[in-house]
Amino acid sequence: MTIITLMPFSWKGNTHIRIGFEKNTVVANYVGNFPGVQWDKEKEFFYVLYTKTITHLLFDYFRARKYYVDYSQIIPPSTKTTKKGIQKPKKQPNLTQRNLELFKSYRLYLLGLRLSASTIATYSYFIALFLDFVDATPLSSLDNETYNVLSNR
Repeated sequence: MTIITLMPFSWKGNTHIRIGFEKNTVVANYVGNFPGVQWDKEKEFFYVLYTKTITHLLFDYFRARKYYVDYSQIIPPSTKTTKKGIQKPKKQPNLTQRNLELFKSYRLYLLGLRLSASTIATYSYFIALFLDFVDATPLSSLDNETYNVLSNR
């Protein structure tokens, strides 16, 4: 399988695409036939002026011959996917010993449900906030009013 690599570079204030591949006369002739492609004699590679349209046309042009096109280096950084870690809350509530035991049992319950780590972290954080808010208040005395005060906090 022929691999075509598209790489950006700047020259004379313009961005160009360098077209790389293993030396092969058939591929070289095919690349050279694309409109606008030029050969750099000194550095010995093909290149073309960069535009989104030309990049798209190049991709289609090479795919028509079933060439694999590696264009990962010309994707703008803002559109590359990045995996961001889950951000932990800045302030962890201080729980009493009784509430800490309730909190731990709730986390074990969530783990038993086989929820994702992100879901468990989110649910746990809000339960910890709730336990910290109600502190020593008996559960029987909690009502919707208590919940409204917490949610508007």
